[in-house]
Amino acid sequence: MLAQWKRTIGAACLGLAGVVWLGGCPSARSPAISPEARARAESVWRERCISCHGAFGRGDGLGSRFLGVAPRDFGHPGWQATVTDDRIARVIVDGGAVVGLSPLMPGNADLQSEPEVVAALVEAIRAMGREPAPR
Repeated sequence: MLAQWKRTIGAACLGLAGVVWLGGCPSARSPAISPEARARAESVWRERCISCHGAFGRGDGLGSRFLGVAPRDFGHPGWQATVTDDRIARVIVDGGAVVGLSPLMPGNADLQSEPEVVAALVEAIRAMGREPAPR
């Protein structure tokens, strides 16, 4: 799972399948993302997100079956094409209810003071839309 996370981010940033997460491809609007922020984002994903969104962001985590509303599938091309990075970041920090989504998506207010970590999470979510989930 950790290896897939690293491959997903690396491939999205470098455009090569199977590349280890080596650095980043911050957008012009995002802060530079340090290796420490990437590591923290990976930890946040494992501790807070994976239970509902699943290891590869497909909305199939173990906790998803108890929600009544399916968590977002970050791999869906239609969603990826229509959502902005700013909106993804806002949902991560403020939660779903703030933007009219499910109130079951909790906010992560502690990340408000960690924009690099939020940017790394947004980058990871974008990468999930570029690579198919492993079978």
